[in-house]
Amino acid sequence: MAYMMRVSTALFLVSCASAFSFAPLHHQLRRAARETGVFACRTHLEGGDGKQYVDRLVQSQSSNPVGGPFGNAGAFELRGKDAGIEAWLASAGTTNPTADPGQWDSDDKAKRLAEGVWEVCYAPHISVMQQVLQTKFSPIRYNLVVSEGGERRIISNVRYDSAAFGQGWLNTDGRWESIDKNTVRIVWKKFWWDIKRDTPSPVPEEEQAGWVQALGSLAFLPVFSTFPVRYVDGDTCAFDFAPTNSCIVARKVG
Repeated sequence: MAYMMRVSTALFLVSCASAFSFAPLHHQLRRAARETGVFACRTHLEGGDGKQYVDRLVQSQSSNPVGGPFGNAGAFELRGKDAGIEAWLASAGTTNPTADPGQWDSDDKAKRLAEGVWEVCYAPHISVMQQVLQTKFSPIRYNLVVSEGGERRIISNVRYDSAAFGQGWLNTDGRWESIDKNTVRIVWKKFWWDIKRDTPSPVPEEEQAGWVQALGSLAFLPVFSTFPVRYVDGDTCAFDFAPTNSCIVARKVG
């Protein structure tokens, strides 16, 4: 019985962290998002620099300095929809300083702009998900590595904290690659689950139990791993998550 409960917990959490790959939860979250107006805002900022607005807002929500030490606590508090950020996102494609934001064949470009630790700082659909599931997902981090020979590696660590399911980390390891000049695809290869750990464990040399790999592969289907990129600069990126018709903003924290 205890083993089955662990399996059920893993299925639930992996499904959530993969941004609701399973249809019933996906539709429930979309209804909740519509009710809270997550997808409704498409206004424009009245004057000023939209990116400066994002910088100020993100810094005001930051609990750790950018580039500073980070552990199990997230640097940012994920909140609901913000009209100013939504307005910036609506025009981010025209103000993006990086040409071809989905094209990363150049090692120099990849090391200069992409490589490092990124943390999600704005994702209204995740805020809705946290309310619906009564589970906090923070931090949500991506460690992008540019290796010699052109390999583009990504390690994702997501901390969950729930009264029903306890706390721990959901982890994935894979590679990121360009589809076209505006779109990136992530190919996940390895999945592992840290239960009741304060910090995520390193990438294991051996795969965890087969059911962990199977659930991870089910949750991270290719259709949920393709991301049109709206904006990239030295400290901020914004990309679309099509299944929820929403956009995610991340900041470089290391």
